[in-house]
Amino acid sequence: MRGILRLAVAGMAILSASPALALDTGQCLPAQQVRDALKAEGMQPIIVGNRTGYGYPTSLIFFANADGSRGYLIRGDKPLGEQAETACVDSVFRGVKLRDISRPGIPEWALMGDDPAKAEAGCKRDHLGYQEKCSAHDRSLAILNSNGQHVLFMAIGTAINPRDKSIRRDQRLLLTLDGSEASGLLKASTAEGASYILSAYTKGATTQNAAALMGN
Repeated sequence: MRGILRLAVAGMAILSASPALALDTGQCLPAQQVRDALKAEGMQPIIVGNRTGYGYPTSLIFFANADGSRGYLIRGDKPLGEQAETACVDSVFRGVKLRDISRPGIPEWALMGDDPAKAEAGCKRDHLGYQEKCSAHDRSLAILNSNGQHVLFMAIGTAINPRDKSIRRDQRLLLTLDGSEASGLLKASTAEGASYILSAYTKGATTQNAAALMGN
């Protein structure tokens, strides 16, 4: 995949100005303040794209520090490539893993060995997922992989459940992508393996900063 760092910058369109702020899940701030905070923490964009499925597409950019130990998922109020006025923190995560999606199969680090019955019970009990799209983690990845949707990104962090906007912590975040179409899904999974859709993802691409974090 080709890095498109320019799009990451344009998509956020965040101008430097104010003092650095501590970013937390659910915050929506002037875009320039978010950029200031990201810069202060040494964050760089690693994956860029648009969130879709909620009407008008908006930029959704993954940031991480140099060793991938910490990062943020930042959503602009405009599509990738347009100037954003506001940026929201959709996730704070840790332990970033990235993989070249041209490689076949599902990486071991993406699997959970979950119990499908427990996972699907968790989906219903906790009312998880965009449009109630929730299923067992490993089964979901196998289906996506068979349809050309390969795991690009994984981390552990916060997720905003689309059903009720509640913030869930210590979720396994995964982004799958189709290399030919640059589209995929952003999902989160609970500890019991309930894997739920956060959003669809389009125009997905890695930036030059992602290369150092790529694994197997």
